[in-house]
Parts: sequence; structure tokens; C-alpha cells
Amino acid sequence: SNLCANMAPLAGRVGVTAMAAVLFATVATAVLTGHTASPSFKVANDQFQKDGKEFRILAGCIHYSRVPPELWEDRLVRLKSMGLNAIQTYVPWNWHEQVKGSVDFSSPSRNLPAFLSLAQKHGLLVVLRAGPYMCGEWEFGGFPAWLFSNGSIPLRTYSQPYISHVDDWWGKSLLPTVKPHLYANGGAVVMVQVENEYGSYGDVSKHPTDKQYMQHLVQLARTQLGSDVILFTTDGGNTGYMTRGSLPGADVLTVGDGCGNPESCWSAQQQFNPPGLSAPMCSECYTGWLTHWGERGANTSSASVASHTARVLNANGSISLYMGHGGTNFGFFSGANGNGGSSYAPHETSYDYDSPVAEAGEHGYGSDHADKYVALQQVFSDFTGVQPEPERPLMPRKAFGTIKVTASAALLDNIPALSPRAAASATTAPEFVEQYGPDCYYGFVLYETTLALALSGSLAIDKVRDRAQVFVDGNYMGTSYRVSPTSIDVTAKAGAKLQILVENMGRINFSHGMDDELKGILGAVTLAGKAVAGPWSTHCLPMTNLTGLKWQTPVSTAGPAFFRAEFDVDTVADTFFSTTGWVKGIAWINGFNLGRYWETKGPQHTLYIPSPRLKRGTNELIILDVHNGTTEAQLVGQPDLRKPSSEQRLPKWWWTFGK
Repeated sequence: SNLCANMAPLAGRVGVTAMAAVLFATVATAVLTGHTASPSFKVANDQFQKDGKEFRILAGCIHYSRVPPELWEDRLVRLKSMGLNAIQTYVPWNWHEQVKGSVDFSSPSRNLPAFLSLAQKHGLLVVLRAGPYMCGEWEFGGFPAWLFSNGSIPLRTYSQPYISHVDDWWGKSLLPTVKPHLYANGGAVVMVQVENEYGSYGDVSKHPTDKQYMQHLVQLARTQLGSDVILFTTDGGNTGYMTRGSLPGADVLTVGDGCGNPESCWSAQQQFNPPGLSAPMCSECYTGWLTHWGERGANTSSASVASHTARVLNANGSISLYMGHGGTNFGFFSGANGNGGSSYAPHETSYDYDSPVAEAGEHGYGSDHADKYVALQQVFSDFTGVQPEPERPLMPRKAFGTIKVTASAALLDNIPALSPRAAASATTAPEFVEQYGPDCYYGFVLYETTLALALSGSLAIDKVRDRAQVFVDGNYMGTSYRVSPTSIDVTAKAGAKLQILVENMGRINFSHGMDDELKGILGAVTLAGKAVAGPWSTHCLPMTNLTGLKWQTPVSTAGPAFFRAEFDVDTVADTFFSTTGWVKGIAWINGFNLGRYWETKGPQHTLYIPSPRLKRGTNELIILDVHNGTTEAQLVGQPDLRKPSSEQRLPKWWWTFGK
């Protein structure tokens, strides 16, 4: 239609015959260059159709926020070599708008347009899970902490101020950024998800504001993106979840995840999608599972994953592997599960997920010691009849060995250097930290007061979020953790300084446990049964700038303290910091936050150091251990996630780089 409209003025000038000749030449050129029609991706005859031809989505999940941008291409190409034709990714709101009104789509790790373009460059379509809620074992399910800056508010329903914040994020920032990358506009995005697994949280069938919320998101997406993209919802693969979470009819494509019985899932989908518009799809076909601190590392059978994938495909379905490549929860972005209060299980830093492309890019191996990548590659090759592209070699790895800790800095002696802002004062009791702004959203907070009277007895902290260490005049008294809160015996003289260091270990990312997930101390602090009246000072410790630390030698191993080690690098390579011998804390390489470790809990005993975070010459490793440090650190050549050993089954080229 655009071509004819553009030719109409020409017809008036040169006549119909001449115009026909021009039109013929134009169409012939279009055919030769492959541009015969606008690109289209839709559902018809209960199947996806790409440019008018039946198409199966063979996708793998990869989260760009969990992969260094220098390695995006490496991971995408590996997924394609496994036999995939698409990827699926979440958009974490808090990754792009950590501070209200300051949206970042341009810095390297947050450049969503660059990631989408890179997928397109390698012939991969994109299924975009746009939120605004994502889950994904990510901090607060992707919600920015500033949503609770004035206290908790209703989430994920049509309620103010939440819906206004969503309108700003989706309507003014995210969706306009995505629109040029839609398939119909020449990009790679063929589907955009509305919310995520809403039937596990809300209920559109019973609560009018929940239904209004979902309808509002659909309307907002259509207004911003137009009608040439598939909007979809995903819920557990049965009618119960879909009834609560989706909108029957043609506004969205309803699909399911898990899909233990694919045929049953397809049948459930058909009850919500109009006839002919129910393309069967398993939006999350699990290749592994998540892991919390203190659990055994997830490890599922490669044979069972391959078998289930084949079953989905043979049942006429499209599929997205969750995960294709898991990656890493760098920094403070690992979330937690739980129902709130003492029901709380934080996720480990690794998001390896036991996926076919493991955390550092290598092949994942299942509990049956079989190569999960190869097993799935064979399934996709058998299904498509296409031989996979050769896989690129693994990124170089190196065990840099033992490096000496040369200096230490006590945390409590460095509060002015660690706190970007002046201490906030509360009159009677500690308060939730989100009210103090971005410097208090993540990391640690230190509450302190001077005791007017000598006191002795049990100190109790009501509603600590999440883990508190108590000090009197700098001397460690004990620890209380929200999962199993304990009283701490304290003896203090008049004029003593009482300090409580609280670690934020990640906000709950799933279920109604999110609803009141404020951080800090939410209740009273009592000593010998009486409230400690304060006044209390609050120091935000975001751990974003360590340059002002006052380093001391010789090294003192008493914590909480920072420990510094330096090592030289000739050629950069992936490596891993072994946390063996340490207790609990965080590590940084050249200023980059590698994430949390909890050696005494496990099962993760290494932190991944990607090669782009190293440099030729001298490199600096800083470790914060909140209990006790050591005088040396180990950089090893392999991850230790406490999985069954499968060394004897690994390909030779893998170990060439690994040892």
C-alpha cells in the first residue's frame, strides 16, 4: 500500500503505461533484493507464522543483565550453535532505573538496544519479557527499591502510585526504546510479554483492580508498540494459573510454562485463545533449577531435559529453554524466595542454573554426567534436520594461583569513607532504609547510638532485614539473622557506643512475600527487655566506592574488614576466586562487584571473574569479609558449585583452557 501511494503522483505526470513500467522495475528490484513484503510474525492456524510460513520458536533464555556486555556475543553464538533460532530475555526495571527518573539504556551493561541488535546480527529472534515485573530470581523481581521510598505500597495491581510509576517506565522509557526493534519494523523482537506469571500473584477473575491492571498494560503496550507484535502472558501450564493470570480472548496470546504434560498445557491454552489463534508454546522449559544459599547445587539429568524438550517439539509446540545460559548475579542483584518475615531464602550469586551453557560459557553437565549442551543440540538437530554450526572455542581460562593479602581495612574504622552521605538521625528507633535514598537501597547500613546508662542483658532486634551484627565499642557481640532471629548477650557501660551492622541480602522476588520487603531494622531494638531509645544515627553503606579506605599493614584478619591483594596478568583470561578459608562477604576485582559469597553455607565456593574485568599489568582484588579474613587468596581455573564431578566426560578442548 505504501508503494502504491508513493507511485500515485508519478502516474499523473507520466501516464499509466509509463507508471506500470516503473512499477514493474521497482517490484522486480524488490524481489531480487528479498524485500517483497513487510516482515510479519503472527499466529494463524494455531501456529506461529514468520513472513507467511509456519515457524517454530526454538529459544533459550539469556539475561543480558547477568552477562558482561563484552561476552554477550560469545553467549549468543553458543546458543545458536546449539540449534536455537531465538532467545528470550527479561528486562529488569531496576537495572535501568535504579534512581527514579534516571533511566539508562546507553551504558555498556544496560544497552538493551545493542543487545537486541546483536541478537539480530546473528539471526536470532527475540522474545522480550518486558515486565514490569519479572521474577527471575532477581533482586525484588526487577522492581526498583525506590518504589518503597515512602514505605511499602500495593504492587502489581491497578493502584496509585504504582500504576503511575509503571506508566512512566513502560510508556515513556522502555516501550519507545523497544519499538524500533520490533520484527515488523525491521528488528528481531517478535513477542512482548505482559507482566509475568501473574496467576501466581493476582487474580483477574476475582479482583477488578487486578483485571484492570492487566488490561491497562495491554492497552499501554498497544498504544506504544502498535498492532504488529504479539503480546503474550505466561502462567503455570494449567487453567487454574491461567484463569487468575491471563485475559481470555485475542488481546494477548496465553501460553504456559513448565509444561510437564505438553498436551495438557496446549489444551489449557486453547481455553483462553480464540480458535486458530492458540500457538502451542512452552515459555519456560526448565533445563535446571535455582539454588539458594545452604542448598545442594541444582543438578538435573541431561537425558531427562533432552527427553522433555523432544516431547514438547513432537507435540507440535514451540519452546524456550529456561535457562539456555544462566550467567551471574553480579553486585547486589540476586533476589530471594519466601513469604516474608522469617520465611526467607536468598539466592546464591551464581545463576549457573545447571543450564546447557554454564555460568562461564562452558557446557553444562547433568546429574547423569552427560553433556547437556550436546544432548539438546542433538534434539534440535534431529527436529530441524539441520546440522549445528561449529561451536567457537571456550574463552581462555587460567588459575592465577595463590596471591598474598597485603593490607586490611577495618569496616567500622572506615564509615566516613564508605558512606556517601551524612548520617541520618532518627529520634527513637532505627527505621527502614529505602527512605534515605539510593545510597541505602543496596549493600549495608550501620545503625549506632550512645548508651546513656550501663546496661547488661539480652539484646533483641525485631524484624531485622536481613542479617545483623552487633558491636559495643567496636567489639563483636553476636549475629541475628531474619530466618532464625536470636538474642545476643550484651554488657555495656554508660557512654558505650552500640552499633548494629545490617546486611541487605536481596529482596524477595516472588509471591506476596514481596509486598512488605523493606530493608534495615523494621521493629524495636530492646536490651534487657527495654527499648534502646537512641537517638540513632543511620549510615548508608552502598559499597560502590572503596577508594577512600584507610589500608593498614601488617594485615589483621579480624572482621568485619576489607582485604586487598594484587596480582600481575600478562594475558587476560577467565578465572575464579575460591572462597575456601573465608566466611561471608563480597569481593571486587578492579572495582567491579563480583557478588556475595557465603563459604560456610555454600554450595557455591567460587566467584566467577570474567576476563573482561581483568587487565594486563597489576590487578586488584578486594574482599570484604564480615567475620574473619585470611592472609592469602586463591584464583583457580574452574568453578566450584558443588556438583557431581564429571571431569572424565568433558571434552579435551574444555580442559585445555581450564587447567
